[in-house]
Amino acid sequence: MKQIMVRNAHSDFDAMMIAEAMESAGGSVFSITYNGQHTGYGASLPHSEFIVWAKVKDDEHIGLIDQAIEKALDRRPL
Repeated sequence: MKQIMVRNAHSDFDAMMIAEAMESAGGSVFSITYNGQHTGYGASLPHSEFIVWAKVKDDEHIGLIDQAIEKALDRRPL
């Protein structure tokens, strides 16, 4: 049964990196949405939030996709 997987990103660049990792690991990204500025408790400065939405085959694939996301974000330029 297909599942929907949602991950947050702190910038548009991170959202694209996450989406690319999801696709490369077998997910099917169907939307990236803007969630406005996060100014809640603990936020030192307002910053943008993005949400990446994808369909995945089942729960087992979520772990594989999370590993791909982690690798992708570790490789991003500083």
